[in-house]
Amino acid sequence: MRFLVKLMMIFLVESSWGHFQENFAKRSERENKMPQEVQERLRTPPKLNLKQSLAMNQVVNFYTLKEASSELCRNHSMEFSAGLRSFEPWALKMFDASSKMQSGILAGNLFNFGSFDQCIAVQAETAYGPLKGKHCTLKLRPDTVLLKKILQQHFRKVKIFVENATLDWSICVPDSCISSDVLPHFQMLMETLTEGLNLTVNLKEMNCLVEVSAKRFSFIELAVIFEMLAYVGFTAILTAIDLNAPSRESKIAFMESGFISTCYVIIGHRYLMMMFFPVINSLQIINWTTYYRSTAITGGTLCVDTFFMISGMLVTIGFFEQASKGKVNWFLFYFYRYIRITPPLAIVILWYCTLMHHFGSGPLWNDMLDIIQKPCQQYWWAAVLHIQNYVHPYPLCLTQIWYLTCDMQYYFLSPIILIPFRNDQVLGSINFALLFSLSVAVNFYLAWTHKYNGGVPVTNELFATEYFQHHYIAPHVRSSTYILGLGFGMLIYNQKGKEWNVNTAFVVAGWLVCAATMLASMLGKDEQI
Repeated sequence: MRFLVKLMMIFLVESSWGHFQENFAKRSERENKMPQEVQERLRTPPKLNLKQSLAMNQVVNFYTLKEASSELCRNHSMEFSAGLRSFEPWALKMFDASSKMQSGILAGNLFNFGSFDQCIAVQAETAYGPLKGKHCTLKLRPDTVLLKKILQQHFRKVKIFVENATLDWSICVPDSCISSDVLPHFQMLMETLTEGLNLTVNLKEMNCLVEVSAKRFSFIELAVIFEMLAYVGFTAILTAIDLNAPSRESKIAFMESGFISTCYVIIGHRYLMMMFFPVINSLQIINWTTYYRSTAITGGTLCVDTFFMISGMLVTIGFFEQASKGKVNWFLFYFYRYIRITPPLAIVILWYCTLMHHFGSGPLWNDMLDIIQKPCQQYWWAAVLHIQNYVHPYPLCLTQIWYLTCDMQYYFLSPIILIPFRNDQVLGSINFALLFSLSVAVNFYLAWTHKYNGGVPVTNELFATEYFQHHYIAPHVRSSTYILGLGFGMLIYNQKGKEWNVNTAFVVAGWLVCAATMLASMLGKDEQI
């Protein structure tokens, strides 16, 4: 037995020594090709023992791109290798700024961006010219077999969350290297180190970033800034005038409902937005969505319909107040609405299209611009015409204005209900009941056939899901609450100036039924996925 142990120890030592000799020979061959200045620096590294030398070789081989296709990149990589072996501060900073294996990967800690600012701040003078740091973010994607092993029995429930998940790692390389120099090196390394795991490695050029000097504003951008300042000044003057205008009747009940719903929207977005940004425990968040208690948040998206109902009520009241004074001017009915909503929206879209890239940086900044700026540059016209939820539902220009788009479309179509109400209350009520029933039936049919359960999917791919594009932001799905608001607005207008004599028991019963249906709508889901 002792003989076998000794034999194994000898074998391990021989194997390690052979590996060391092989690496040393390769290193010597490469160093003989280096310029004299670099070789002189390589001859004076700190003395290392065998284990330290082996560790240094592994570090240098992993983080330096000595087989890059670009000659300048190879030369700068050799300079980086020389500086790292000599413990030069700039080289140590580049190594320190690169990602290492982070803890908590199996808990969902999938992002390691190293030290972005430290990397791009690196500067050094070399025999091949100035060298600066470049921060590149690699995306490692495991196959579904590995994901199933990690997630075990929960994989089916959370598949939508993890099927596009990537492990993001960052590497600090010389600025003379491009993505085509970096990617093959790490593809080969990962194929060797993770043999059998079927990891794929990807890198886009836009994910390789260097320090840039202050960006100058183009003529168009300066024109946009001037226009925005003029608009702000004009708005401030009109606001000052409005402060002295006589106050209008306050719709306090609407304000209370809006306030409660606004609080719920903020709470819901506070939770849901965590899926869009790096966190260290994303699998715990995913696991949370499989529990019933999560429906208090994921089902809360229905509170947005409160604003559709309030909007419908205000439109009806305003319409009949205007109609009571004489003939309705339909041109002004549409023109005032469009001119009041669209110019501020156009200003924001202009800012997104032109100025936004001046206001951020970092490993994810170009990815963010690709998601939120590019759609506005391509589909700004659909946004200002308020039709993008039908014309191009993904990606949306200003995703958050999906509500405004629906509200504008409802407003434009509201005369279909308002005119019959004005001409004949009975026929108007029948028309209202038919349209409301139709909207509910359409919503039910789509939810039933597509197996939607009323809860928004908690995933960083939310905007790309079929549910979001064809159900959540679809006007024909959301229309029932707006139509209901138009009907309630008619009821409130007819009762204006009259006493409301309602039995207390009826009020209590109404609140109980309202609370029960509201809770059933938000919490009545068996599971999130």
